[in-house]
Amino acid sequence: MRSPMVISNNSGGDVTVARLESKSGRVHIFISLYLPYERPDPPGHEVEELLEDLADKGHLIIGCDANAHHFQWGSNDTNVRGWIDTMLSSRIINSSIGEIYIRKSVMRGTPQGGVLSPLLWLLVINNIIMDLEVTGTKVVAYADDVVLLIAGKFVQTISDLMQGALVTLSRWARRNGLGVNPSKTELVLFTKRRKYPTFTPPKLDGVRLNLSLEAKYLGTILDHRLSWKRNTEERAKRGSVKPPLCHFLQVIHKHYSEKNQQKWLDEIGCTIPKRIWPTLSEKRTRSLMSLSKPDLKLVVGIITGHCKVRAMTSKWDSDGIDYCRICQDEEEIETIEHLLCHCPALINVRHRLVGELVSHDLSSFSNTDPVVILQLARRLKWLKTTRQTPQP
Repeated sequence: MRSPMVISNNSGGDVTVARLESKSGRVHIFISLYLPYERPDPPGHEVEELLEDLADKGHLIIGCDANAHHFQWGSNDTNVRGWIDTMLSSRIINSSIGEIYIRKSVMRGTPQGGVLSPLLWLLVINNIIMDLEVTGTKVVAYADDVVLLIAGKFVQTISDLMQGALVTLSRWARRNGLGVNPSKTELVLFTKRRKYPTFTPPKLDGVRLNLSLEAKYLGTILDHRLSWKRNTEERAKRGSVKPPLCHFLQVIHKHYSEKNQQKWLDEIGCTIPKRIWPTLSEKRTRSLMSLSKPDLKLVVGIITGHCKVRAMTSKWDSDGIDYCRICQDEEEIETIEHLLCHCPALINVRHRLVGELVSHDLSSFSNTDPVVILQLARRLKWLKTTRQTPQP
């Protein structure tokens, strides 16, 4: 491949033409063309003439680029880079209030709402984001709203790591003529713990940051427990909840509900609980958790099968008796399924509470409110004691 050669006869102004010949002898003609925005009908008749002149001189490759009008091609006119520099350092702001008129030059910053402003800011902030993430700090940035995230088990260690990240951020800001306002910086410890362990919060430019229970980021309120309650309440006050956030929360809820349901179905064993509680139910869970501790212990014992039925106690009792104490049928082992579904001595109770004289199996209770199971269990008072034979 030979070195390219500029065809000066066809180059000039907004057009640069170069000739390149390969080892095989094939000739390529490269045309770099600048399309000026002020032209009503680019590329214009001069390009058509150029194509006619070069059509038989080789394989034509044309590149239309706004940067072709550049100092690299010998142009002394203002290019895109110069226009950006002018926007950053030579802007004029005009303001008037009544008869008062002010004209002022702006030597730094980008216009708020400018199309190019976000891109220029990203070019500036990109280095500090990369430097912080190398240290293990997760950075989330949207324009000049920046979040530093550090996760760990020990609060003081997290605070020390955050202190290092804030020092790095503060030094970068000073080098670039910027500043980070400590009064507008919020520090939140996201945790499910009821009490915070004692720790020393980090400083920003010598100012100790105060620990907050929530922070607002891009219009979303994040509380320290990530319950979304405060954010939902705030949206409700305004009359509507933003559809994107609602949809996002619904997707998360559905994902983890399906994941937990599959995990429950894949669980080895748990035969009795899977038949009484086959699917995850928020309604039944709320009913269960509303019970007192003694009642909750009793109902959970029945649902799991870990209670004082003879099928369990006979394994460690010396007498080894396992038949049902209610119906006194020596051929019926006293199990949770027998008591809830088949025991003839409990037909009236079962019919009154469940609506069935005899249930097919434990799956008949798959939608039963835990309160109903509690009422049935209270008839079996010996479930709460160690050794007390009931009166049939």
